[in-house]
Amino acid sequence: MLIAIRERAKGWLAWLLVGAVVLALTATGIFSYFSGPPPSEVAEVAGNPISRDAVERAYQQQRRELEQRFGGQLDPRLFDDRQMRRAALQALIDQELLRQYVREQGYQLSDAALAQFIRSQPYFQVNGQFSPEQYRALLRSEGFTPESYEARLRVEQVLAQAQQGIYESAFATSPEVQRLLDLQRQERELTFLVVPVDAFKSEVQVSAEDVRAYYDDNSSLFQQPERVKLAYLELSPATLAGQAQISEDEVRSRYEEVKQSRFTEGGQRQIRHILLTLPEGADAQQVEQTRERLADLRRQILAGEASFAEVAKEYSQDPGAAQNGGDLGWVSRGEMVPEFERAAFSLNKNELSEPVRSDYGWHLIEVTDIKPEQVKPFAEVKDELRREMVEERVGREIAGRANRLANLAYEHPDQLETAATDLGLQVQQTDWIDRNGGSGIAANPEVVKAAFSDDVLVSQRNSQLLELGPNHYAIVRVAEHQPAEVRPFEEVQAEARTQLVQQRAAAMVQELGAELSKKAEAGEPLPQLAQNKKVRLEQPGFVGRSAENVPMSVLQKAFQLPKPAEGATSIGNVRLSDGGYAVVAVSGVRESAAAESGEDAERLATELKAFHGEQSLQGLMALLRQRGDVKIYEDRL
Repeated sequence: MLIAIRERAKGWLAWLLVGAVVLALTATGIFSYFSGPPPSEVAEVAGNPISRDAVERAYQQQRRELEQRFGGQLDPRLFDDRQMRRAALQALIDQELLRQYVREQGYQLSDAALAQFIRSQPYFQVNGQFSPEQYRALLRSEGFTPESYEARLRVEQVLAQAQQGIYESAFATSPEVQRLLDLQRQERELTFLVVPVDAFKSEVQVSAEDVRAYYDDNSSLFQQPERVKLAYLELSPATLAGQAQISEDEVRSRYEEVKQSRFTEGGQRQIRHILLTLPEGADAQQVEQTRERLADLRRQILAGEASFAEVAKEYSQDPGAAQNGGDLGWVSRGEMVPEFERAAFSLNKNELSEPVRSDYGWHLIEVTDIKPEQVKPFAEVKDELRREMVEERVGREIAGRANRLANLAYEHPDQLETAATDLGLQVQQTDWIDRNGGSGIAANPEVVKAAFSDDVLVSQRNSQLLELGPNHYAIVRVAEHQPAEVRPFEEVQAEARTQLVQQRAAAMVQELGAELSKKAEAGEPLPQLAQNKKVRLEQPGFVGRSAENVPMSVLQKAFQLPKPAEGATSIGNVRLSDGGYAVVAVSGVRESAAAESGEDAERLATELKAFHGEQSLQGLMALLRQRGDVKIYEDRL
């Protein structure tokens, strides 16, 4: 139809018709179908978009976790950026599918359970006690408000709750555990022949021409990798040591600010409550009716008609606390909403409050125990506070300088001296490094990745600002570059000769080993085959799966072979890691007679349960992926 309009309509009528079509398409949403989703979206799960930025954040988190796991020494070449970003996207898709699933299933997390989880985290505690100031400070440093963090944490905990439920539903049966125990404890009667590569090296004859030909045909084995020397500027707390001076008055002022939250021990109250919630947008009549209902419950408790715990279990609408008789545990100042806190900390021990209104509804509060406050003196904590204030001041200074460093390095992309002079830094230089990295700053994968990027290596520009750790930044540029090149023959001649001899000896080993293996399969006993002086016979007898006196590859082959029939032998062969060869014979199997008991059985049952739980979760995720409406925009990955 659109083609017909274009061909037949002329002049202002054509534009009027086209304009009308565009308006119609826009109004009905068809125009967005043709234009597609915003370019920043790389996937969509049931209408919920996943942005490129979200994938990038997940990818960077995966990298940091891998680097931490390997102590910051992970080879940058092991990073397949495209594959890792794909894995990050799949993880986000799975997370969204699971989030929708738990929403459908009605999983919830009570406010009391959320508060208890937050209070229990060590990084929010000072001297073993939850610190509201520490909590808010850490959230600020990560770019969260308490509200945004708690909303995110609530989702994460609900997802964890669902996953835990799946894991807990898994089980391992006693026969299954017993069978695996039997297999683990099984022993096999083992004999094997070893054909060592060293037995043939003396027979290998190689000429100078052979070595040269090997070098020419395998030049990639003798290549000097591409290398660079880096010039760099570094910002870290060490570079600003001694520049942050904190006066005694400043330390005392900080002490007064945080004394109540950090250095006051005790002052806690053990609290229980009964909550009657209000519907969203409740009118004045609903609010008053709920208050009167709670006041009546208060009257019943005071009259002794029912205990607080009984009323909480029957009527409280805080599911996490209700099942524990309304108990919220020990609570410090700053942990609860202001209205609740003011009422709770104004009560005496065993005193029952009047109905208290909060955003969650109406509360009835009782204090069951009180810990008196004990304040640490200034002299005891001033050194700790001074160190913290120095770290904070240095951190702020580094943040400001890092921004200035990034700007100057960008404005002067072909040198570092201007930035060094402006910031009072020294241009430093690494030794030669290749793509495996080096020592010092060159051991950091971010530095290695930047050094061999096109922008730094090919265009000879300064790198972007690299974040190497907390308050640790750097800018690097290539000072010297040495392309990959084949090392001269004279330099590697001995190495080439050794490799060629090894290669030819290994070929002779494989030839003899294959011949012996065929004879063994034909029924010739290994002791008889061992009369060949170039082989060695090993007869360890019955061995278990973890025998230390047998090469691992031989042991694995022995337990892979089929169980031999009575009076028969199972034969196999395996190449050894040093180029040797082994012919393996299993002549008997001895089963474990031990019953299912003890720590081994408990450990194995736990492992099997975890394995089955993981399988159940993966099965659920496969079902959700199959059932879910998932769209991936491949052209944007």
